[in-house]
Amino acid sequence: MKITEVVSELEVEMEESQNQRDKRVEELWKRLDPQGKRELDFKGLKKGLRRIDH
Repeated sequence: MKITEVVSELEVEMEESQNQRDKRVEELWKRLDPQGKRELDFKGLKKGLRRIDH
């Protein structure tokens, strides 16, 4: 199997549906904004990223 075929196969396996992507983004947002203010400034973003170890 050629490397391009392997890469193409992996890309297909790694694709996510729009619903899966939306859920993943929503879960990330909940972790970055635990107080549920639905807004995030730069300071809050930095704090949230530290909280999730990024």
